[in-house]
Amino acid sequence: MKFNLGIDRENYRISFTLEGKRKLFFPGTSDELTAKNILRKMEYDWDQGSV
Repeated sequence: MKFNLGIDRENYRISFTLEGKRKLFFPGTSDELTAKNILRKMEYDWDQGSV
């Protein structure tokens, strides 16, 4: 699964496709480093099968 980081109205969002549907996750931060860390954690959890 590929996760993408984007920005919407000064807040970051993480998008991905699950079961053929595009999903958006808004971590509630305008800090790029925090958003990237959340994205990396989501990627790691997905790769490990934790979700």
